[in-house]
Amino acid sequence: GELFVTVLGSKTGADGQVQVIRPRTSDSPNGSQNALASLSVADKYIMVCARCHGDDGRGMLDTESADGMPPRPDFRTSEWQLLRDDAWLATVILDGGTAVELTAHMPPWRGFLSEEEAADMVAHLRGFNGNGSE
Repeated sequence: GELFVTVLGSKTGADGQVQVIRPRTSDSPNGSQNALASLSVADKYIMVCARCHGDDGRGMLDTESADGMPPRPDFRTSEWQLLRDDAWLATVILDGGTAVELTAHMPPWRGFLSEEEAADMVAHLRGFNGNGSE
């Protein structure tokens, strides 16, 4: 009678998880029994973003991956950092690639991430700046 969901995690680490989906209750923190609520934004990045964008934000610019997905941007470059504003990035994170005419391979994370957590994720992505080539 329970519903389970798998979270793949990153390509380089054994950090995937199996989560149980439970109804919200009023006596749990923030109205949720979700264990994910206690994870840091960096841990959530590794859990849901790193599989495609790399643990270090490097992405895959040079070639299409074997899975047929389009190249992913390198979050570490100044060029990428200047390309989009924070509101656009939050929209991509919460509503997925199709919300801004990108690929449907970028799923929406609304419901998994709140608007506040999406803002934290944008700040995390901004933190990759300067860690890569120009």
